[in-house]
Amino acid sequence: MLKQIFTALLILLFSGCLNRELPPINHYELFVKESSNTCKSYRNYQWLGIEVANKINSKNIAYKESPNKIEYFSKNQWITNLSDMLNTLIPQIAKNHCIALLQAPNIPKSLKISVFDLHFEDSQVFFNAQGITLKNNATYSLPIRTTINVKEGGFETIIEAMNKAIVNGLNDFFKSIQ
Repeated sequence: MLKQIFTALLILLFSGCLNRELPPINHYELFVKESSNTCKSYRNYQWLGIEVANKINSKNIAYKESPNKIEYFSKNQWITNLSDMLNTLIPQIAKNHCIALLQAPNIPKSLKISVFDLHFEDSQVFFNAQGITLKNNATYSLPIRTTINVKEGGFETIIEAMNKAIVNGLNDFFKSIQ
C-alpha cells in the first residue's frame, strides 16, 4: 500500500514537469559572401589558427548588462562554438583577399588571430581581436576592432550586426597585410 501511495505521489509530482514544453532555441551561424574578384595568384600564409576568449568561446551569444557583467541570451545560440565558426569563416575571408591560409609548416609567413570580445551592448555590437603575422622573422601585431550600430528589429538584426562586425574587421585586417 505504501508503495502505491509513493508511486502516485511521484506521478503527481512529475506530471507537471513532463507536460511543460521547453522554450525553443534559435540557432545562428556566421557567413561571408564569396568575392567576385578573381585572383591571379595567392599569397601563402601558414595558418596558426585562432584563439577565442573563454567567455565567448561557446554556443552562447554574449551581451553586456553593465560594464563588468557579461550575460548570455537564453533563447538564441550559435550553431556551434564561436571558434569553430571563425575557423571556417576566416579562410574564406582571406581567400577573398587572395590570401591562402595553409597548414603547411615550411611557409615563411605565418598568421594567427586572437579574439578577445564579441558582444551586444546598448544597441551596438563590439568586436575586438588581434591579428599576429610573422614576416622575415619580424612579428607584427595588428588590432582588429569594429563597432556596428544595431537597427531596430528582431534578434536577427543583432546577429546580422555581429556578422557584419566580424567580416568588416577581418576584411580591414586582410587589406592591411597586403
